[in-house]
Amino acid sequence: MKILQIGGTGFLGSHIVKKLIDRNHEVIIITRNPDNEMPFDKSKVKFIKGDILQLDKLEISDKFDVLVYTAMVPFKPSRISNKKFKELEIITKQYFQNTIELARKLSCPLILTSGASFETKGNEVADENWPIARKGMAALGQCYDEMISEMKSKNPIPLIEMLPAQIYGNGGMFDKMISMAKNGKIVLLGGGKNYLP
Repeated sequence: MKILQIGGTGFLGSHIVKKLIDRNHEVIIITRNPDNEMPFDKSKVKFIKGDILQLDKLEISDKFDVLVYTAMVPFKPSRISNKKFKELEIITKQYFQNTIELARKLSCPLILTSGASFETKGNEVADENWPIARKGMAALGQCYDEMISEMKSKNPIPLIEMLPAQIYGNGGMFDKMISMAKNGKIVLLGGGKNYLP
């Protein structure tokens, strides 16, 4: 397959790219920084230098079998003011809108990722049938839910949704949480018996 990927140099995206090239797919990545170090053989992919926020400046004329979106708004985990959250919300919405618009323009299926969080009580365990709770940083995905709902009703392009909750591994959020815990800077909410998905 010929795959166009947005966010192919990030934590989740770079691991997907590595699997795709291992399976001999042709991968083209839209990235602002093609010179950055990546955990895959860069000679086996093509890069389009650009930013999905500047959709009008991206020059893409090829046909693709699928567009994969694994980008995330750049922010450092820390306390975020309401003002900063609103800014991130605007950028997040633009990321999704431009990605959907690009998939429409290219007339290709879209694999779209967002995050998921769940609210449970007692010994309840959330699964894929559980309603998503958009609280805290997961509230950035509220615009995603609205756009997806509209897409499904109009059905302009084939869509697959990926909603990972917590991604484990070196370099991901889990690694940052372990580092915070080692430094005594982590807060346990509730009784400390919570489970991460």
